Amino acid sequence: MHLIGSWRFIPESRPPSGKRIDVPGTLLLSLFLLMLVYPLTRGRESGWPLWMLACLIGSLPVLGLLLRVEWRSLVNGKDPLLDVRLFRNPVVALGLVLAFLFYTMSAFFLTYGIYLQGGLHWSPLASGLAILPFGFGFLSSPLMMPRLVHRFGGYRVLTLGFALLAGGLAIAGALAGAGVPGVGFYLGLAAVGIGQGLVLPSVVRIVLAEVEPGRAGIASGMVTATLQIGAAVGAATLGGLFFSKLGAAPAVIDYVHAFRTTMFSLVAILLPCALLSSALGPLHRRTHACGACSVRSADDH
Repeated sequence: MHLIGSWRFIPESRPPSGKRIDVPGTLLLSLFLLMLVYPLTRGRESGWPLWMLACLIGSLPVLGLLLRVEWRSLVNGKDPLLDVRLFRNPVVALGLVLAFLFYTMSAFFLTYGIYLQGGLHWSPLASGLAILPFGFGFLSSPLMMPRLVHRFGGYRVLTLGFALLAGGLAIAGALAGAGVPGVGFYLGLAAVGIGQGLVLPSVVRIVLAEVEPGRAGIASGMVTATLQIGAAVGAATLGGLFFSKLGAAPAVIDYVHAFRTTMFSLVAILLPCALLSSALGPLHRRTHACGACSVRSADDH
């Protein structure tokens, strides 16, 4: 249905010139992710050998080299994998940071199932049904979005989404226990679902609204890549924290403690995101006001 609908309603667009694959940028980005994510994933189990620490530290110079290579590609008129000029816009830069931090939420999906099945000994079916409040919240958020955006504005909806994420995770973490979760726990999960449904489209829309149509494709790719990198880093770091709290022979209470620790760690990440997102609106107005002043100044001369 999506294929038929896109063929029928989305007009075809072609770039003015053929695009080439950015081989150096692709290789450097892959190397950076490998050097960053693999040590975070395997370091704790392997006892953090020296070569893993070297990879982790060395990923930062590789990232710097990647940005330098992409800038040279732009200067030479080539087609870079990353359009580093977009980082000059503070709204885009902050939006990408928020996208990265937001998708550390992957740790919730990893640890929730382990907590239910490993700690509470629930069946896979029961554990799957236990995520339904989150799903209902996520599916209901598009119905709320137009009214919320009309009343509060898109930037404040993003802030609201982060606040719901942090509050819902705090409730779920506080009410998690060794017995069957109560109604309050599932209400917290529903709030998490609503928050995620508000944040995901909002952060994408805010970033893409800052770029001209000709660069919307590469900006969209950068947002998607940032989300996936955030998911990988969140699962690796917070997942590692979860398993470190379990110990060698975990009891039920250890699973509860590990899940709570992970949820509260996510709250510590997402709550500042709510504060940071509140700066996007003023940044947008300031950036475009400066742009308008520059245009008027050029016209006067």
